[in-house]
Amino acid sequence: GEGVQLEFVITHPEYKWFDFDTDGGKRRARRTIVSAGETVEREFRMLRGLEIHGRVIDHEGKPIPKVVVSSESITQYYRHWFDAIGKKRFATTDKQGRFKLGGLARGKLNLVLTGVACGKVYENGVVAHKPGSKEVVEFVIKRRGRVIGTIPNLEKRPVGGRVYVTLEPMGDDVLNMDRMQRRRYVLNRLNQFALENVKEGSYRIWVHVDEQVSIPQQIEIEAGVPVNVTFELAGGGLLEARLRTADGTPVDPAMATLIAVTEGKEHALGRFVGREGTIATDSVVPGRYRLQIDAAGFAPVRSEVFDVLEGRPTDVGIITLEP
Repeated sequence: GEGVQLEFVITHPEYKWFDFDTDGGKRRARRTIVSAGETVEREFRMLRGLEIHGRVIDHEGKPIPKVVVSSESITQYYRHWFDAIGKKRFATTDKQGRFKLGGLARGKLNLVLTGVACGKVYENGVVAHKPGSKEVVEFVIKRRGRVIGTIPNLEKRPVGGRVYVTLEPMGDDVLNMDRMQRRRYVLNRLNQFALENVKEGSYRIWVHVDEQVSIPQQIEIEAGVPVNVTFELAGGGLLEARLRTADGTPVDPAMATLIAVTEGKEHALGRFVGREGTIATDSVVPGRYRLQIDAAGFAPVRSEVFDVLEGRPTDVGIITLEP
């Protein structure tokens, strides 16, 4: 055509409402029409957004610094274009645990507080205040623990300094794998790694470095208290088993759950997939175990208890699955 229609969106840390927002908050578009060969001058009158002045503290009233706070608008009609496309405002708490979020939309907001000391905490339905308000909203959150691990006698540094750390909550149901963690960490020059954001409670912890493993240790995590753990490595054991039907046909695929048997109690340690009727894994911590096998079309079956020895293969033998 002979002209073009333009719609402007302007954002600012303090001024969030833009060209076609009204005082009521509902969007009412105002188009800028520029005809061919014409120069149009516009003046944009910005409305200052609302603000949240907050402070993040623990249950003892101590400030928690370095917590990242992000906001999300949850009001349907008052949403700025900035919110509608999924953008968020961010702020970080200072040494006094204080933060300020400006340029916020009208209506209620969801806040997400993320930090090493507290993990991720959701605060829903927070209401922002008018610009210049001195009201401070306090968010009381529970600190989490920290584990500092050291492997002092590491003869050869693994590729990239990568090690695998397994953290197993104590007292879980034998097949409840939801809370167990097995993650990769990178060692620093002192052969140390750090686990952040650990919930309070009792855990067993051990590490895998290439083909070596450490003996599991039990630790107690308290909020805000770092725990130092030293790991001594030894050779891991090898584990093999064969899965068959009653007529000897290999079962493929299947899921094997490794279950540790300690002082009469059983704990699920990990799962791995068996293919073509065979399951095999290495770097198993020496100890007493049993296997549970699950496969589509077959009833779950558990093996007898067996021992895995350091640096030696353990053949569980044939495990027969029934429909």
